[in-house]
Formats: sequence, C-alpha cells, structure tokens
Amino acid sequence: MARVLIVEDDRNSRLFLTVVLLQMGYEISEADNAQDALSLFERGEMFDLLISDLRMPGIDGGEFVAMVRQQYPELPTIMASAHVFSEIMMSSLPGNTITLLKPFSRDDLIKAVTSVVTSVQK
Repeated sequence: MARVLIVEDDRNSRLFLTVVLLQMGYEISEADNAQDALSLFERGEMFDLLISDLRMPGIDGGEFVAMVRQQYPELPTIMASAHVFSEIMMSSLPGNTITLLKPFSRDDLIKAVTSVVTSVQK
C-alpha cells in the first residue's frame, strides 16, 4: 500500500485530505507542521507521496519541501495553498511538484494525486 505524508496546519484541511486519500486506498501519516514532518523522515519513515500546505507557521511548505528533496529528490509532491502561486514561487518549487489552489474539491485532489503518481510511474 502506498504511503502519503500530509503536512497541513489547518485541522479541517488535514481531515479532508486524510478522508479522501484513505478512500483512495492510501496509508496516511499526518503532521501539523514542517518540523514534525521532518522528524518522521529523520526516523527513517518512507513515503510515496508528499502533500504539504505552502504557508505554515515556522518552516513554510516551500522551504520544507526543498529540505526533504535534498534526500529524496524524486518524491512526488503536491503543494496546496489558499494564496495564488506566483511565477517566482512556482519556479522555486522542485520539479515533480503539482500545485492546488485552496479551496479545492475532492475531484481536484483525486486528479492531482492521480496525475503526480502517474507521472512517477512513467
């Protein structure tokens, strides 16, 4: 079973992501901030997909993903944000990253997950 790490500081958003991904058959791990998520990687946990909020207290999602990608450069990633992704912001995101603008629907999430997972399998 594929494992997904959800890093989201908003409890309701995290719950929504978890429910949809569980329905899709994924095993889920959650963190409400980047520091807690980094500790999962430090413990040696492995994930097939990373979903992270962009704007979080402390380490923001862009910085967090860049840190994770130093060790796991091919980890498929979905970045979610209620703020519009600027071209500068987009260019700073690592390759193999899909963005989702909040609020997004269940169908939007499923399409993004399917797209990023399919692109990795090619």
